[in-house]
Amino acid sequence: MSVFHFDIIYIILNLLLLFIFWYGGLRISKGDNYWKNAILCIVAFTLVLGLRYGRGNDYHHYVYIYVNGYTEGTQRAFVWLNSFLKWMEVGKYYVFLIYSLIEIVCAMAFLRRYKKYAQYLFPLFLIAVIVFDEGQIRQALGFSFAFLCLDRLFGIRNPKEIEHSQSILNIALAVLFFTIAYSIHSACGYMLVIMIAIYVFYQKTIPLKYSIPALLFCAYFFNEWFDFNWLKPILDKLAGEDTRMSAYIENSDIWFSEEGMKSKYERKSIVLFAEMLGTISLYILGSKAINKYVRRADAYAMYNYFVVGSIIQNAFRQLELLNRIGGDFALFYFFPLSIVFFYSMQKPQIRYNKQTQTLSVVLKKSFLTNGWYKLMVVFLLWYAYDYLKYLFMRGDMTKFIWDI
Repeated sequence: MSVFHFDIIYIILNLLLLFIFWYGGLRISKGDNYWKNAILCIVAFTLVLGLRYGRGNDYHHYVYIYVNGYTEGTQRAFVWLNSFLKWMEVGKYYVFLIYSLIEIVCAMAFLRRYKKYAQYLFPLFLIAVIVFDEGQIRQALGFSFAFLCLDRLFGIRNPKEIEHSQSILNIALAVLFFTIAYSIHSACGYMLVIMIAIYVFYQKTIPLKYSIPALLFCAYFFNEWFDFNWLKPILDKLAGEDTRMSAYIENSDIWFSEEGMKSKYERKSIVLFAEMLGTISLYILGSKAINKYVRRADAYAMYNYFVVGSIIQNAFRQLELLNRIGGDFALFYFFPLSIVFFYSMQKPQIRYNKQTQTLSVVLKKSFLTNGWYKLMVVFLLWYAYDYLKYLFMRGDMTKFIWDI
């Protein structure tokens, strides 16, 4: 259970990290060099996340794995990376610096495609992934290469046309990054298969008439009739040789029992209601903004990842494995939320009048054309909830290596 804890050093460092991401994104949005600002974010992220100690349930587990070797499956890339770092005599606590560096460098390479929105995209990306990076160490490391895989695929202008040489190169690199991601954590590979299928075969936003009812049904009614045995063969395949993931499945009968309904993932009624308001608002505003202003296959895909993930996460709130996978899809909320904020602000435009040879500044109107849309923007404050919990409800999980 989360416990309120005010650790001033922890809070200041994390707020400073958020400020650096916001300021770097702001500079990029104003036309400053991308990598000059991204490097500042990379350094800050690597230090703040990499120098953590004992944060997340898996931290000490992966310290043990680093020291004694990985024996939970055949994730070769993960084994090779750790073996190389041990050969380089990287300390067991400093290995998280390397993990964090890899994660943020890959992420910044992915975000470069959307530097136009960096003022909002950078801080929202940080808020979305920081709990993921702390809580799912190996999966977050694998997902770093999933970002690179998606980046290469998104580089193909029309995902249904691959005959051009540049497209062939992108596909070759995507396959390479897919292989690395899968070889670090097999779940990343399964997720990428779904993501690639969505990107290639469904190039529009999921209709609201389907997504909203599905979300509400999964949040409030799904567990009343769900029979875990229907999914057991699929989850066994997902777990593969990973003994830790297999343990999640073996305990599934507990998670779906009355006792399991009190698990750490369950939302209180008022919190779940706030989540529904925030999620549905982003469904509506994100769909409107992307379909009006962006209209690209990659934008549709990331919106759909968020929608699919939020529905899965609410359907399987008490099932560790699918809850995590749903959450990993849902973290893509940072993209539609950035688009909404970017286009909801009045922006100055300079216009030139040829007849009078004068310049004038006009304000481009927001797409929030009525009171309902403006109210939905208020509901989007929901997306600060988990980050505020991350800052203030960590109990004793606020330590850095200098606290050892």
